[in-house]
Amino acid sequence: ACLFRGNWEGFGITKNKAIRLAKYDWILSLDADEAIDEVLKSSLLHVTFDSEKTVYELVFKNFVGDKYLKYGDWGWDRHIRLFSRNAATWNDSVVHERLITPHIVRVEKLKGYVLHSTADNLKKYKEKMIVYASLTAEEYFKKGKNPWWGKQWLSPIFTFIKNYIFRFGFLEGRDGYISACITARYTFLKYVKLKELINNQ
Repeated sequence: ACLFRGNWEGFGITKNKAIRLAKYDWILSLDADEAIDEVLKSSLLHVTFDSEKTVYELVFKNFVGDKYLKYGDWGWDRHIRLFSRNAATWNDSVVHERLITPHIVRVEKLKGYVLHSTADNLKKYKEKMIVYASLTAEEYFKKGKNPWWGKQWLSPIFTFIKNYIFRFGFLEGRDGYISACITARYTFLKYVKLKELINNQ
């Protein structure tokens, strides 16, 4: 394995720099707080890599401490993380980056899970989401977004209802309720912080 050090420039830009440093074209993208289970390892060993127009979607198991959040916002978490760098690149988002596939690609799902240690506990998860709210607000500001006032107040309510009710977050008990509240608060804060940036320009 080769280790490269570089400046942090946000998730999207930094990941694009990283994939250009890879020795081979096929990329399995994992963050420092992510690992793979044995089933996914077996699935990866059976991938033939014969078509750059195929990308692979991985399902995530998200943990807060030792608690696996099976439902709610984290329960539907899946991302394309195995791809050829000739067919896909990350966008330039500072946070919540996503892959751009300019070519027509076929998405295949692999069995197994990425094990994601979201935070050590709910308090640290809350702190993490406050940081993400600030980063998202800065990105919205750079893109010239000027939110309708109702977005600030209605979006958090809909976010909570979606994650706690429709995505069965209530089945997680107290942790599911707090997690849904934190995500709703993140949604509220990103618009509050965006409004502050607009007012202070």
